[in-house]
Amino acid sequence: MAASTTLAVAALGQTAAVTLPDLPKEPAAIFAAAAPLYDFKALALKPWHIHVSYQLYDLDSQPTVQGSFDYWWAGAKRWRTTWKREGMEESDWWLDGKHYRTSSGGSRSYFERNILSALEPELAKVAAEDPAKHRLELEREQFGKEKLPCVRVIAKEPGKPEVQHEPWFYPTYCFDPKHPFVTTYSPGMGETVTYGRLVQFQQFLVAKSLTVYSGMRKGLTVTMETLEVTKGDDEALAAPAGVTAEGGAVDASKIPDVIVGSLVKKTQPIYPQADKSARRQGMVFLVATIGKDGSIQDVEVLSGPSKTMEDAALAAVSQWTYKPYLLDGQPTEVETTVNVTFSLGR
Repeated sequence: MAASTTLAVAALGQTAAVTLPDLPKEPAAIFAAAAPLYDFKALALKPWHIHVSYQLYDLDSQPTVQGSFDYWWAGAKRWRTTWKREGMEESDWWLDGKHYRTSSGGSRSYFERNILSALEPELAKVAAEDPAKHRLELEREQFGKEKLPCVRVIAKEPGKPEVQHEPWFYPTYCFDPKHPFVTTYSPGMGETVTYGRLVQFQQFLVAKSLTVYSGMRKGLTVTMETLEVTKGDDEALAAPAGVTAEGGAVDASKIPDVIVGSLVKKTQPIYPQADKSARRQGMVFLVATIGKDGSIQDVEVLSGPSKTMEDAALAAVSQWTYKPYLLDGQPTEVETTVNVTFSLGR
């Protein structure tokens, strides 16, 4: 059994002594040790609420608008999220299997939509999965002056050979060199979340600050303002008056094989001549919403090597068509990430 070590963790307004085990040597053991510290939905938890402020950035990593995000949790079937910024407010309630939504003003950006998943790296989910469904690879990656132990989660499909992707494609968790807490999380597709000071709350750890990058672009910073236990039956978790329960867009990254083999029309991007002349190449990352009819309803650039490449990728992907995805036999919207590569060797 690994020895326990006391680690000083910044708490709300004070320093708390938190006892953490030493970091195991094997990747599966690392996840087993870390999972209880990141199980934000454990049955033993008391209902809780977090309020954060956030800053969005443009494609040049320059600050743009600010907003706030709230999350109330009172069980696996009872929680709420709310985003607010100038000109926009949107709330989602998930209550006993029913989904309610209210919104006004503009729509949320990709980075805003993913604040909750950035706050909650899914270690507990990975640790609970059947090991036959994934392979864990442990490597040490350079961060500044030190190398951190990083575990890459590579999905496996029974009966199918593993598809080889670049390392940035796979979800990757980087840990403190001595203890099983996450310092950096990469969900895949070039996105990276870095975590600041930690807070111990009930039985888990949560960062007081975090930064989200897409490639080299800074997209979002988050700062914790409030973290508290609630009663769980307060007004915030009541169904909104006069609002009918509805469905919502499916996150393709959460459902296997949503996109694989579904693309029926792919327009190739035009390689900008200015980038060719400068021998500039690289990858553009985008997020797209596929409508119920299979057409691209919305697409947003997350990062890219140049503005001209970003525009070329955006123009091409906007014309793509997919075979509609069916959920319970009915066409549904699907959100997915897309990468477009510009290579002089092709």
